[in-house]
Amino acid sequence: MNENTKTLLFVVVAVLIVAIVWATRPSVDTSTGSSAVGEELFPDFTDPLAATSMEIVKYDEETGDSKTFKVAQADGVWSIPSHDNYPADAKDQLAEAATSVMALKILDLTSENIGDQPEYGVLDPADKELKPGTAGVGTRVTMKDKDGKELLSMVIGKRDEEQPQLRYVRRVGQDPIYQVKVDTDKLSTKFADWIKPDLLSLSPWEIRQMDIQDYSVDEAQGSLVQRGEIWLDYDDAAEKDKWKLAADRKFVGGKWVADQMPPGMELNTKKLDDMKRALDDLKIVDVARKPAGLAKSLKENKDFSADKEARDSLMMRGFYLANVGGKAGIYSNEGEFRCLMKDGVEYVLRFGNISESRRADSEEDKDGKKKSVGVNRYIFVMAEFNQTAIPKPKLEELPKTEPKKPAEAKKPDEAAKKDDAKPADAKAASDADKKGKKPADAKADEKKSTDADKLKAERERIQKENQRKTDEYEEKITKAKEKVNELNARFADWYYVISNSVYEKIHLGRNDIIVKKKAEEKKDADLAKPPAGLPPMSGIPPAMMDQLKKAAPPAAKPATKPPVPQADKQDAEPKPAAKPAADKPSPPPPAKPDAKPATKPSTPPPAKPAAAPPAKK
Repeated sequence: MNENTKTLLFVVVAVLIVAIVWATRPSVDTSTGSSAVGEELFPDFTDPLAATSMEIVKYDEETGDSKTFKVAQADGVWSIPSHDNYPADAKDQLAEAATSVMALKILDLTSENIGDQPEYGVLDPADKELKPGTAGVGTRVTMKDKDGKELLSMVIGKRDEEQPQLRYVRRVGQDPIYQVKVDTDKLSTKFADWIKPDLLSLSPWEIRQMDIQDYSVDEAQGSLVQRGEIWLDYDDAAEKDKWKLAADRKFVGGKWVADQMPPGMELNTKKLDDMKRALDDLKIVDVARKPAGLAKSLKENKDFSADKEARDSLMMRGFYLANVGGKAGIYSNEGEFRCLMKDGVEYVLRFGNISESRRADSEEDKDGKKKSVGVNRYIFVMAEFNQTAIPKPKLEELPKTEPKKPAEAKKPDEAAKKDDAKPADAKAASDADKKGKKPADAKADEKKSTDADKLKAERERIQKENQRKTDEYEEKITKAKEKVNELNARFADWYYVISNSVYEKIHLGRNDIIVKKKAEEKKDADLAKPPAGLPPMSGIPPAMMDQLKKAAPPAAKPATKPPVPQADKQDAEPKPAAKPAADKPSPPPPAKPDAKPATKPSTPPPAKPAAAPPAKK
């Protein structure tokens, strides 16, 4: 082989090596490099309403697992596939989330080196090669339209330390790392942010009574272990004492024994008010779908005791089938709580086992940082109709009609007399009728007819009013039953999970409800009694009180001798006789000797008692 051949061979090998290096280099989209600064990150995404699904993937460094939150629209219905397709209230919120990331502008190109991705926190959490403890993993956000076409897909990384409002991001499948200004508040992965927050849909001012049942379940025997029960009445319209203890009883020796409020004790209204607010704002942090057979049986109110899947599903979450009074029902080891509304709807909450959330969304804040959270607990929710909450109408009693007396048969002699009546008498009666004069019996008949008409009208009025009250009462019952059916149709498919802090506000015991009365503050005796000569005053500082005492005039000293009465003076005239009472007639003045009375009274006037002389001392 000559030198020229060797040289040519070296050149060919070198070209091949360069070609191989070029072909195996890290992929870089040159169209999205530094030339993309100032452009939009996703220029084709212009309509936020086009987004019909959003998927957010996060990475758990401790376990090495990627956890997904997804909300989507299917057949016009919004649901959360990552949470067993629980119904979502997401139309407006997803549009807001899409708007927040739709027009992101590239402010700067940070790096095009794939090795810099961990430093800026933009590693893809959906990468299956990630291992536990991998650092620098970001949050992947993907939005699609109704046809499944990607509108955007990016990995959001760390914040810029000097400019916290800026974040590092990159498009999924591309290497360049950019700086953009993005608000992630709308990209929530919290389950509670995507559902209707009001689980029970109750109004606190419509609460009528609360029933707290304290019991546990004997799993081996399938029976209840009763301990106690407390009923509390609530009146939102009352000016004070809105809460009242309606009943309190304990289960002692196999029977219920009524208990009374001990002396010196009172209701803890603060805790009761906290309980009421917790019910009004009952938020769920997670859900679990019930087996289809159990859900169907609950909706149709059918027995499911033979359904093993249903029993196992209940027991796994702390709920059991138990016989009470020969009837099987669902109970729990933590007792139950009942809230009766004025419309007859009674909410029943049974508390189950502790639940560890299956999702990462309840364990991170909006910045993706870990935060400590309390434990959660399962609750079994249903509704019942309680007719006692709807008072029966007070119907007015109908007036009684007087029975008609049978017409008395005319006696033969009276008939004969009528037949023998003189023509003149008949003519007189006819003339009287013509002149408008009716006989006495005709007037009586007319009066009876008028009274009967009034009685009939009054009966009709009362009947109409009673019917109106009855219809109104039956309508309330119908509406309450319809609402109960609607609520159970919503509750039947799900076990709900609430935070343990909310559970503790609702699940109160007797020692939480009945507490010692607060001691009244003693008033300062000096403040209660002002110095002589001053009006009653309160709330005066002690220093000012001392000054007022010094400035007050001394009290008058009593005289050593009582004053001499006017009657003891020599020149004093006797006091006039006491004036007679107003209801007694004044005696006439003494007559002069030569005067004679005009008329002589038939009876002598009463003797005038001599006036008693004034007493001398």
